[in-house]
Amino acid sequence: MHMTSGLALAGLICLSLTAGSAVNARTVGVAATAMPDTLTTPPSLSERTLVPGHSLVVQERVTTGAMGPAQLLMLDQSAVTVSAQSELTIDAFVYDPNTRTGQMAINLSQGLMRYVGEKWLGKFEQRGLVL
Repeated sequence: MHMTSGLALAGLICLSLTAGSAVNARTVGVAATAMPDTLTTPPSLSERTLVPGHSLVVQERVTTGAMGPAQLLMLDQSAVTVSAQSELTIDAFVYDPNTRTGQMAINLSQGLMRYVGEKWLGKFEQRGLVL
């Protein structure tokens, strides 16, 4: 159900929507669910509580507390569920819905996560090894 820490995901995903949560940032997804002790830190902004509906951008850090998980819905309709007391950063995400290709990289520095792909078939990389 969960993937181990230190996991980086890479796959085929390109988009160009603008986000209101960070200057010059592109929206790559949205928080679908989050417990009240889940925090987020968009690039160049201060840490704040993550609430459902919050737009996610590249280089945004999500930190879950002891209360439990958060679920992130990406623009390619894939989902990332982060367990309690975890921390991840969305390092890269691009997605072209016309060709269903692109790239995604997530750095899980603490805890557990589960990734469920939806629209594309990608490659998974763990510590530089293609699985």
